[in-house]
Amino acid sequence: MLKVQDIVFTEPDYHRLTEPVFHWSYRQTRACAGSLMRAAIAASPSFNMARRTREIAVRMALGARNGRVQWLVMREVLTLAGVGVAMAVPAAWALARLVQAQLYGVKPGDVGSIWMTALLAGYLPVRRAAGIDPMQALRSE
Repeated sequence: MLKVQDIVFTEPDYHRLTEPVFHWSYRQTRACAGSLMRAAIAASPSFNMARRTREIAVRMALGARNGRVQWLVMREVLTLAGVGVAMAVPAAWALARLVQAQLYGVKPGDVGSIWMTALLAGYLPVRRAAGIDPMQALRSE
């Protein structure tokens, strides 16, 4: 009878058995981090737009066009995304180089996907800002 204590793994066997589990957990952690990043990027412009409803209503009541209001909100979204990218990309490169020798297939964050996420996250608040009825927004405040 073979006892558990008698089983000995060699180095290649250990890596062959543990590598798929490690990669699965790495992908799951990366997916969760990406989802949290997208939620934070989407929540910030929505919160700021809700906070500035009165200001936007006054601007529209004074004659601001929809395009101008949309650009006002989108400029804020792009500024926040730019600051986030400027801070995150160097950190991602530094950490990726540090960990790349230990983890197979780790690459620094994709800047294009961060910008696309920011643009898509800003689309809803921009549309909401353009659809504000100035009189109704000013009455509710």
